[in-house]
Amino acid sequence: MKHLLYFILATFCWTQASSQTELLLVGQTYGQMEMHDGEQLFTFGYTADYDTPMYVPGPTLHMIEGDSVIIDFHNSSMIPHTVHLHGLDVDQANDGVPQTSFSVPHQEHGFYHLRAPHPGTYLYHCHFLSSIHVQSGMYGLVIVHPASDPNLTWEGGYEFDNDFSFLTFEFDSDWHSFAILNQTMGDEAILPIFDPEYFMINGASEQQLADSSVGVYSFVNEVNHLRLANIGFCANRVSFPAALDARIIASDGRPFDEPLLADSIWVLPGERYDVLVDSEVPFSGEIIFDYVSMNNGELLNTQAIEVEIELAIGTNELAIESLEVFPNPTSDRLSFQVPENDHMRLHFQVYDQAGKQCISSVISASGGMCNIDVSALAQGSYTLVLSSESTYYHAQFVID
Repeated sequence: MKHLLYFILATFCWTQASSQTELLLVGQTYGQMEMHDGEQLFTFGYTADYDTPMYVPGPTLHMIEGDSVIIDFHNSSMIPHTVHLHGLDVDQANDGVPQTSFSVPHQEHGFYHLRAPHPGTYLYHCHFLSSIHVQSGMYGLVIVHPASDPNLTWEGGYEFDNDFSFLTFEFDSDWHSFAILNQTMGDEAILPIFDPEYFMINGASEQQLADSSVGVYSFVNEVNHLRLANIGFCANRVSFPAALDARIIASDGRPFDEPLLADSIWVLPGERYDVLVDSEVPFSGEIIFDYVSMNNGELLNTQAIEVEIELAIGTNELAIESLEVFPNPTSDRLSFQVPENDHMRLHFQVYDQAGKQCISSVISASGGMCNIDVSALAQGSYTLVLSSESTYYHAQFVID
């Protein structure tokens, strides 16, 4: 399963933690990224060492709450760079703003010192000519884990099974020329009007998202922790299928007193949100990311990531059976025979193609015929889910 890989990687990062964390970052230029249409963009970026190819976004920095963290930043490019720790509330000397902290020249390195703050989702980026260097690709995520358990949002918070991060940004190819990206503080900044053609999630867009398995992959009843972060210049409206029961639990590394139940959320540039989603039934759908201009509110682009929630089959799992329903297609009622071995109360749910729950109820039967009123449903395809203590039944039907 794809989600198992995420678990293995998170566990590996967790086992490497100690009371002092030392992280290496290398600033590089003259990289290239291939866009979904084959275009090659000239980029800057961060890597975890000198041998790793540059990619945008940079490596995620994992920290443990309360740890003393040292970031050893090496600059192998011809232009000064910094590491600004966005939202971590470090002291001014380690904040990575050149005018009040320090910048790292070509072939030199500097140390950033901090105490890892409250668990949550944060960002880092270069603050030297920040508009240009953020657009160039010099950014990444910072994740601070609680000290007691990597599958806990924070001490006394929420437990989760899977952890997924989604970092959004945009590229305007006119900003990715050698002349634009290689400006220095002494130059008069040349900034074209920002008009992005590429709208990215974790460094991919369009068909690249599915090819790179950028999405949410889990089993039924597993809790998925989504980290949403925006380092671009557009506002993002993120919309969740109703079936995922999205709960927004934290903003910018600060937990809410109570989870906010919502099917969508706005994530503005520099913001981060933590969201929990899950499903009691198998589900296949998408989470939608709209990219909206901060100047005039125009919708510029829409990207989507896959959501696949599957049944976990094991010795202690429910048996899975298909269920015959009739008439199919139907317009007002749906009938099915309750299996002879299920004489208890049965829970049934009906979901539309978008994964939205349309009907939910409990029936009592002992091997007889059951009828469900579906006259309120609009035309389209639906899934019926029927579950007992021993068996999970499912059927597809159409309203004509």
